[in-house]
Amino acid sequence: MDTSVQGPEQHANRWRSYLNDCGTLLDFEAVGLR
Repeated sequence: MDTSVQGPEQHANRWRSYLNDCGTLLDFEAVGLR
């Protein structure tokens, strides 16, 4: 039972989804500022 392999992947996935959310928010802001 090794969590050191599963942990970083979950963390990276969380960061990826977080960055995707930020990207969509930035897109909305850019559209609003245009």
